[in-house]
Order: sequence, then structure tokens, then C-alpha cells
Amino acid sequence: MERLCIIVDELGDDLDLALETCARFDVPEVELRTVDGRSWLSLEEPELVDVATRIREQGFGIPALASPIFKCPLPGESDRPGAALHGAAKSATLEDHWALLTQALERASVIEVPLIRIFSCWRVANPAEVFAPVAEIVVEAQRVAAPYPVEVALENEHDCNVATAAETIALLDAVPDLRVIWDPANHVRAGGEPTDSVLAGYGDRIAHMHIKDVGSDGKWVPLGLGLVPYEAVIEQAVAEGYGGAFSLETHCEIDGSRITASAAALVRLRAIGQRLPLGQSQ
Repeated sequence: MERLCIIVDELGDDLDLALETCARFDVPEVELRTVDGRSWLSLEEPELVDVATRIREQGFGIPALASPIFKCPLPGESDRPGAALHGAAKSATLEDHWALLTQALERASVIEVPLIRIFSCWRVANPAEVFAPVAEIVVEAQRVAAPYPVEVALENEHDCNVATAAETIALLDAVPDLRVIWDPANHVRAGGEPTDSVLAGYGDRIAHMHIKDVGSDGKWVPLGLGLVPYEAVIEQAVAEGYGGAFSLETHCEIDGSRITASAAALVRLRAIGQRLPLGQSQ
């Protein structure tokens, strides 16, 4: 588990304090989503360059940028309550998000981060009915990204049209050069079977992995206290060639503290790493 990572705003809005916590926890990589309470995409380029410089000067890598791109309605569909969460612009259209994608690719190139996430638009009543237009959006996003030294990877998201393992696999089969940001807890929260969390047979198609846990009531819980079989997920991914980061997205508290919950999760993840067969731990 050498490539432990954390979405840094899970430790608090103050970037410097969050980085101090990462150093104390010996976490070598951080994923950017919001910085001092603002989406990284809302920062002016010099501000973002300064943020990336500060992070790297303290010895941290930045494997990915968590963007809200395509957390928006498909044409003809309505927006979602809470759409502004984590940097998604409420009432932004798909057209707005195409412009946001170009901006994200340009900014990621400047600060030399190789991966940004995209989504599959807000979930409709029957996602199978919009599979074709969603796949077309993903393919077009790859085309837009092609001139940049940045990969777009789709995250399965319980509020979006690609949420479960079955939906993720269908998209991977339809778009052979796509890789995903795999979040097994989002799969389970969307109604997927916990045993399918391992995404068996597709470990080499995972670009990045988010780590959190969810209970039977759909609420986020401390890692290891929910339904996600994390040891099996990690072992399967590593056995199938996954070499990316395991990025903690804590999303819950212990004794009123996300930092405490994050510390407990990291202990669990390191224990899993120690049990991996020799030579498999990443």
C-alpha cells in the first residue's frame, strides 16, 4: 500500500493544515477536489500553480484532480438537488461542462497532473435508456483530451448514470480504451451487490481508486464498518495489475472528527497491504 492517497479536503478546508495532517499520517499523495473551500477549477491559473507548488515542495505527489465535469443533466432532463456539491455548478448545462472540460485539461496540463475525472450525467429513471448518449459523451471527452498529456477517467457515481459494477463494465466494454476511477462504495450505495465490488476481470482498466464505506441504510460509515468488502476489492485489483493510488474519500466522522475517521481508515488499509502476497502490494 505504498500509494496511499487522500482527497485532501476530507481533512478540512484549510489546505496547509490538511497537508500537515497528511505528513503526520505519512500519506505520500494527495488528490485535489477543493482548496480552501473552493473547487480547484475555480482558482485562477497562478493560484492553482501556487497550490501545486506548495503541495510538491512538501513532498507530496498529485495523482489526480477530482473534477465535477458532467455532473449535470442530460439535455431535456432536470437538475438534481444538491448539484453544487464538491464544485459542481448548479444549473450548469452539458454545453457549460464541455467548456469546463477544456479548462480542466488546460489547467491539469500546466500543473502536470496526469488524470482528471468525469461523470456520466445525473441519473435518470432508467439509465439503460440513455446508455448510448452517455457513451458518446465519454468518447467525445476522450477526443477533446487527446491533444493534452492528461487522461480523462470516468468515476462510477451513485447519483449518475454509470453507478454500479454492471453499468461500469458495460461502458468499459463499449469504450475499449476508457479507464475508470473505481469507487466500490458508490456501486454499493447505488444498489449493487457488495460481492461485485471487486470489478473482477477489469483491474487493468482502473486508473485510480476511491476508498470509503457505506452502510445498509445508504449512509457513509467508517471504513470496515459497512458493506464494502475492501480486502477482497484491493486484493483483486492488485492481482489483476492495478498499480494506481488508493485514495481515501473519508466522507464520515468518528467522535465528530473526519481526521479521526481518516486515521482509522489508513490503519485498516495498511493492515490490508501487509496481508497481500509478497510482491503484490502497490
